[in-house]
Amino acid sequence: MKHNARMLEKIVKGATPNPDAMQNVVIVTVKWGQIPVSDRAGMENTLRSDLMDFYGSSFMRHDGTKFSAQGIVNYAKNRTAVLFGLQKDLISPKRRPSATSAGKELSGHIGGLIQAAETRKANLRRRIDNTEDDDEIEQLEADRKQLNDAMGHLDREDTLLTTPIDWNQAALDNEALERALEERRELATKDWKAEYDTLKVEYDKLAVENGKLKGELVRFLCSKY
Repeated sequence: MKHNARMLEKIVKGATPNPDAMQNVVIVTVKWGQIPVSDRAGMENTLRSDLMDFYGSSFMRHDGTKFSAQGIVNYAKNRTAVLFGLQKDLISPKRRPSATSAGKELSGHIGGLIQAAETRKANLRRRIDNTEDDDEIEQLEADRKQLNDAMGHLDREDTLLTTPIDWNQAALDNEALERALEERRELATKDWKAEYDTLKVEYDKLAVENGKLKGELVRFLCSKY
């Protein structure tokens, strides 16, 4: 949690903090159903104390219901958009991600993970060399392969942090994303309209059938009385 909190702080504040940005941070707490009601206020106060660096942000509880989630989303989306510190760090002056305060934090974290993985890899190698049990060797080799895959992923992430941003390509990617989102919105609207039209036809059919049944009922009652 400490690493995540530091990362969020670096993203929001950056090297040139914007006090207004913190007002757009919503810290959502979950799993309140697993905590006795009498303990909830104390736990929330402790969390607020641990996250004093996020003074100005909002704390909201998600109780696991759709209504609660919608309330949180609606609150967040109605906030006035402002640039976070990380965005300012990247744009002016144009920097590599690793040169930003958030990038430095992440790079240090990745470096620690790689170092721990290297230590574990060496331990696996020693265990493989010191055993003659075929089943154990097979399991250790599988663990080493999984570890190598994880280290490869970390290396790629670290490379991305030190790679200069192609701002022209980033602009094109953003335009492509906006077009894709617009296409999805249009498709969703078409799907919704098609479903509505289908339901409307079914409703009209039911209305006709209902009218027929009412007519038959009236005729039946008239014939009896």
